[in-house]
Amino acid sequence: MERALRTYLKRFRCLLEYAALRLLCAGVARTRWNRAQRWGELLGEMASYLMASERRRALQNLAMVFPRRSPGDIHKLARSSWRNLGMMVTEFMQASRLSAQELWKNMTVLHEENLQKALAQGRGVLVHYGHFPNWELIGLGMSAKGYPVGVIAQTLGNPYLDRWSVRLRSRFGETVFERHSSLSTWGGWLRKNGILAVLTDQRVRRGMTVPFLGHLAQTSTFTALLAFKYRSPIVPLRSWREGQRIIFDFDPPLHCTREHPELSQDIRAWVVRLNRHLENSILAHPESWLWMHHRWKRHGPFYVEPVEQETSLA
Repeated sequence: MERALRTYLKRFRCLLEYAALRLLCAGVARTRWNRAQRWGELLGEMASYLMASERRRALQNLAMVFPRRSPGDIHKLARSSWRNLGMMVTEFMQASRLSAQELWKNMTVLHEENLQKALAQGRGVLVHYGHFPNWELIGLGMSAKGYPVGVIAQTLGNPYLDRWSVRLRSRFGETVFERHSSLSTWGGWLRKNGILAVLTDQRVRRGMTVPFLGHLAQTSTFTALLAFKYRSPIVPLRSWREGQRIIFDFDPPLHCTREHPELSQDIRAWVVRLNRHLENSILAHPESWLWMHHRWKRHGPFYVEPVEQETSLA
């Protein structure tokens, strides 16, 4: 009886969360793009005050990566990061009603030919990306253009919100893969010459400890492993905001080649190289990254070349 009651209460709470979010989404979706972005900025600032632990972590991470910046600059960057997060949420809500044409009015893609060149090889494409503005929209937009886009998503704890988010992501044909899918599932997608977007800028439980923004961080080997196994080209993607628009820029394709006696050595070298692409994007637009994530452990050795200037690491 007690177990059944807990199950009922959990389902009721999930339904309330779902109803509240859908109500908010309905309001955001009916307003203009620029107004939705302003609401997102307010939402992000509210979240920063409510999530005290994440707010402190963002300030700590920024101070660690930019030790030469003043406390005022650090707080300004942290605030911009929270506002950017809020905008990404309301932009995603806006996408629930926008047509493909309306969606592309707010986005610009540069060097799309690099993605097309990689697809022409017929081995699938691994898009190397991070949690930049707006990682949800580029998948929707490229799917609307007819590209075979697949994304990897973590299943949400609320089943109603999870099903809704999958429906929203797939409304233009985007394929959503569960995070714990098998390697053969992703490999089969690449063999069909599909595009698999991989976000590897967050800490993982299993991976390699390599430098990231001047400090050692546990980093996913997923992209490099798939590239070596299926000989798929990697296309790094960068993005940033210019006013109300979001700019996406595809870099030239990269091809993983064996250069060391052991495969693990090659994978490590490529994980470091791919981290450099993410670092350059973050250093160019630090306000656009999610600094509140627990990317680094607080203990352990630091990398020997800490980042102290906002310059390219290339």
